[in-house]
Amino acid sequence: MADLNSDLDSIYTPTLGTTVPTAWLTEINTNFTAFEYSTFTPNWTASTTNPTLGSGTLTMKYFRLGQVGFWQLRAQFGAGFANGAGTYFWSLPSGWSTVDGAYQGAGNGRAFDDSLSASHAILFGLTSNTLFARLTSDSSLVSDTNPFTFAVNDFVAGSGMVLLN
Repeated sequence: MADLNSDLDSIYTPTLGTTVPTAWLTEINTNFTAFEYSTFTPNWTASTTNPTLGSGTLTMKYFRLGQVGFWQLRAQFGAGFANGAGTYFWSLPSGWSTVDGAYQGAGNGRAFDDSLSASHAILFGLTSNTLFARLTSDSSLVSDTNPFTFAVNDFVAGSGMVLLN
C-alpha cells in the first residue's frame, strides 16, 4: 500500500517550480470568479392580474457557470400587498436564454402560510425564461389562492438551476 500511495503522490502532487498553463488560468479566472451570487428583482406576474408586494420582499440571487444558471428566489408579501389573480410567474435574470425556451424542471422550494405556520412543498418549472411553481401534493399551480390565499408575511421561496444557451 505504501508503494501505491507514493505512486499517487508523484502523480497528483505538483513539483515545485511547475508552471500552470496560461489557458488554464484564463479559464479559471473567467468561470470561477463568478461564483459569488448577483442579486436582482425579478418581475412577479400572474396569469390574470399581477400581484403587488406592498412592503414585502422580492429578491433573486443568481450566478451562471457555463451553460448552467443557478438561482434562489424569495417572494414575501408585506403590508399593503395585493394578491393579484391567477398563476404566479417570476422572471429569470436579464440575458439568460434557456435551452430551446422549452419546459424544464428548475428547482424546489416551499409556499409558507405564516398565520398557520404551514409549509407546502413546491417544484419550480420553467417555460419561456419564466419560473412557475407547482404543489408536490397534487401538481396544481401556485396562484393567488393556491395552496392558500396569501396574506402579510406569507412567502414563496426556492432555489434551483436551469440549462442555458
